[in-house]
Amino acid sequence: MARRLEGKTFFTNRNNGVTAITSQDYSEETAQLVEQLCVYYDAQGFTAQEQKDAKNAVISVVFFKPVFTFARAERVMNSPWFTGGVMLAQTLKYYIKQEGGIIQEADFYVPFSNGYELGIHGVKALQDELRWITTKMEFEQEFGVSLTSLLKETHKSIPIEGMCE
Repeated sequence: MARRLEGKTFFTNRNNGVTAITSQDYSEETAQLVEQLCVYYDAQGFTAQEQKDAKNAVISVVFFKPVFTFARAERVMNSPWFTGGVMLAQTLKYYIKQEGGIIQEADFYVPFSNGYELGIHGVKALQDELRWITTKMEFEQEFGVSLTSLLKETHKSIPIEGMCE
């Protein structure tokens, strides 16, 4: 029987305690886009913060694959925009490998890791950041398993790598 994710590549990145997983290779595409944006923003005289806010807004619109985010349980309980906790991320990585998928480290934007979703950088930044929220349906479409099923698996004895992350 064929495995659900055979040959499919997923990308992961971490920033400020948030783990992100996606199937779109943001790293190369993001690097090219950001380079072009930097040239434009410099020419326009944008401040460093304006450049960062504008780049994140453009990236959130240009890239169409969902980015699933995971953090410590305490953060997840107070922040409904996360997909789940760190243990769920580890279970998902294990599931991806068991189903024939490949996981690669990549350099891409990690939503909900810089405070934009809290409004500390202004309302516009908050609105742009909240575009990254994912749904249970997107999760199931992306990974071929329901979020509920995978949550049940987190309580079973699955080998967990990086327990002290």
